[in-house]
Amino acid sequence: MNSRNAISRAPVLATIMVGSLACTPPQPSPSSTSPTLIGQGCEATEEVVFAGNVEDDFGLSVAVCLERQADENAPRITVRYSGEGGGSAVSCIAGQCEGLIRFEHYVRYRFTVLTLSWFDENGSQRIVETFDAQAPDEEPTHALTHTWLPSSAKIGSEADIDAPQEYPIIAETQQLALLRLDPFFRR
Repeated sequence: MNSRNAISRAPVLATIMVGSLACTPPQPSPSSTSPTLIGQGCEATEEVVFAGNVEDDFGLSVAVCLERQADENAPRITVRYSGEGGGSAVSCIAGQCEGLIRFEHYVRYRFTVLTLSWFDENGSQRIVETFDAQAPDEEPTHALTHTWLPSSAKIGSEADIDAPQEYPIIAETQQLALLRLDPFFRR
């Protein structure tokens, strides 16, 4: 009698085991436990300030990261960008970014412009974020653009084809996220 009960219980137990396996959350594979860069282009030890993808033909993505140092008032600011031609980064300690990274914040009533510029051997790049809520009867407008001026560009000459172009950015972070940089660039 016991053997017949055991045989009739076998399908029920198999169903329970399969169901419990299906409810078990997946375990991370050993290769994904400690990636160098997190999903938005910053290292695991850094905070993501801004991340976005430029709508150009080069697949350019940009990430702005903060890494807290022993001196909490002066974190390391890093701008990473990568695309078809590879990637690069510009980094400096807040307060010591002259010539590498510049942040400007213009504000008036219901209107904000944030400009982040960085400079390296590849030229100068700029992200401009505008938020305009001046028209009280209309929805606020928000725009993010990226401009890259290669170091070899000659503006105003016969090579106007090299003049910088603005491309829209699709942000992965919230609007006006670049404002987190403001305290580190005040003068």
